[in-house]
Amino acid sequence: MHLHSTVRGLVIRGHAILLTRVKGDDKTFLPGGHIEPGESASITVVRELQEEANLSVKVERLLGAVENGWTDNKGINTELCLLFLLSVNMDKSEKIDVIESQEPHIEYFWVTQEELSAANLYPIALRNWLINTQLNITLAEPAFWGTDL
Repeated sequence: MHLHSTVRGLVIRGHAILLTRVKGDDKTFLPGGHIEPGESASITVVRELQEEANLSVKVERLLGAVENGWTDNKGINTELCLLFLLSVNMDKSEKIDVIESQEPHIEYFWVTQEELSAANLYPIALRNWLINTQLNITLAEPAFWGTDL
């Protein structure tokens, strides 16, 4: 069994959120990645978005956590993922309509609240929570806990 400690960031722009996927795959995710040994979760999410999407972000708050599981050719995988609300640090001249991936196998795109149901966002518990919140996330929102196990 493989245990993954990951972090994902929710970036909201108007009525849309930033998603990512491996090119050619139908599953989408919030941007983020694996927590490195000795690295805090909040530092990881800032680093991952800088490295992979060339976005400078600020952690606004912890949103919660979600468990996920899957099987692949390496065996059973279990993920514990911490979720953060992020804001983008940018000057007024910067545009973030199109996010240029710094990784050739990854792409980024925006989806609206209405498109979220069809976006095939994983984990499913996270997708359902985001749909139910209508992307109306406040700093006072209680922490989210979801599981797909």
